[in-house]
Amino acid sequence: MTNKMSMKKIDLHFLCATTLLAIMLISCNSKAPYRSLTKSITYNHQSSFSAPITGVYHINDSCSRIFFTINTGSLLYIKKTSGTTFAAHYRAHYELHPFDEPNNLQDSGTFEYSDTLFFNKTADILDSFDIGGLRSKKYTLNLTITDLNKKSEIETGIVLLRDDPHSRQNFCIRSATGALINQEVLQPGQDISVTTNNKNLFRLCVRYYRSDYPIALPPFLENRELAYSLKPDSAFLIDLENGTSTLLRLKSNSIYHFQSDTTQKEGLTLFTFYEGFPKVTTAEQMLAPVRYISTKNEFNDLKMMKNAKHAVDEFWLDKAGTVERAKEMIVRYYNRVQDANKYFTSYLEGWKSDRGMIYIVFGPPQALYKSATQETWVYGEDRNILSTTFTFNKVNNQFSDNDYSLERSAEYKDTWYTAVETWRK
Repeated sequence: MTNKMSMKKIDLHFLCATTLLAIMLISCNSKAPYRSLTKSITYNHQSSFSAPITGVYHINDSCSRIFFTINTGSLLYIKKTSGTTFAAHYRAHYELHPFDEPNNLQDSGTFEYSDTLFFNKTADILDSFDIGGLRSKKYTLNLTITDLNKKSEIETGIVLLRDDPHSRQNFCIRSATGALINQEVLQPGQDISVTTNNKNLFRLCVRYYRSDYPIALPPFLENRELAYSLKPDSAFLIDLENGTSTLLRLKSNSIYHFQSDTTQKEGLTLFTFYEGFPKVTTAEQMLAPVRYISTKNEFNDLKMMKNAKHAVDEFWLDKAGTVERAKEMIVRYYNRVQDANKYFTSYLEGWKSDRGMIYIVFGPPQALYKSATQETWVYGEDRNILSTTFTFNKVNNQFSDNDYSLERSAEYKDTWYTAVETWRK
C-alpha cells in the first residue's frame, strides 16, 4: 500500500499530460453503406481505409454536387517510376437508385483523382463530382472509394433529398477565405458564411441552441424522453446577397439551425463543442467519460476534487495498479472517446450518444449491419446465439441524420457489468 500511494504522489503531475500526447499521436481521423455490411471498418480508426466524410449540395433543379473528404492517412503514396514524385491515386464510383426502388440502377459514373501535395503529411483532401439529369425525388447513392495503389476500397451510402427544397442539402458553407467546408461540426470562434441554391431568398432565420446534454444511460435502463429541445434559446435573421450570407462567428457548445422557411422544421444545422473537438485535450474532457465505468459515488468524489488532472490520474492509477498499465488503459479508453466523437456526433458529442457509450465500453463491433434506418452491432462470432447484439434505430431528428437510439433491454445488464468490470480490473 505504501509503494502504491508513493507512486501516485510522484506520477500524478505528468500522467495525464504524457498519455494525452500519446492519444493525440495515435488517434486519426460517417456515414456507412445503405446496403448491408459484415465489416466493422467503418467505426475502427485502426482500419487501413477510413470511411470518407460525404456531403451533398443541390446546385439547381436537375444537378447535385457530391463531396467526399479523404484523410491522407488512408492513402498510399508511391513512385510509379524513378525520378517521379510520390503520388496517391484513387477512384470514386457511384451508383444511383430511386430511394423506393433499390434494385433499379438509374445512373452510375466513375472519376479518378491523384494527389502529390500531401505526401508524408496529415491532411484532409476534399473532392467532388456532379450528377445531372435528376428530378425532384429522393435517391440513394452508393459511393465506392478505391485506393488504386494499394488495391483497397470502402463503400458508403448517401440519401439525396431532392424532394425537399428546405433540407440541409440546399445549403453549403464556406470559411472566411471562401473555401468550402464539408462538415457540420465546426470549431468555436470560426467564421463561416452560408450559401443557398435559392437566389431569390434575401434572408435566413437562425435558431440558436446551447448544446449541453446528459450522457447515455446504460443499455439495460429505459431511455429518457426526447433529449434535445425544440425551443431555441434565441433566434435572429441574417441577410443574403445573391444567395450568400455575411460572415457569422460561431460560439462554443452551440447548435445553429438555418432555415429558409420557418413554417418547416428542415434546414441546415451546424454544431460546435469545444476547441479541438473531436480530440480529447484537457483533463476536464478526460474526466467526464469516466462516468461509464465508475460508480455513482466514485464519480461524484472525482468531480469534487479541485484538480481534474489529479482526479483522472487517481482513478486510472487505482484501477491499473501501475503507471505503465494506467497509461495503456488511458490511451485505449480515450482513443475510443475520440473515435466516438468522430463517428457518432449529432446534436451532442458522440461519446455521450448510445452508439458512443457502447463503442467506448465494448470497442468496435466484430460485425456491423447497416440499412437506411438501422444499425446492428455484433460482439462475438457473427450469427452465434451466444454473441451480444445491439440494435440502433435512426431517429427522425431535425438537426442531424446521425442520431440513433439503442433498443434497450434488461437482458444487457449482466453483459454491461461484465464489460465495465473488465475495465476496472
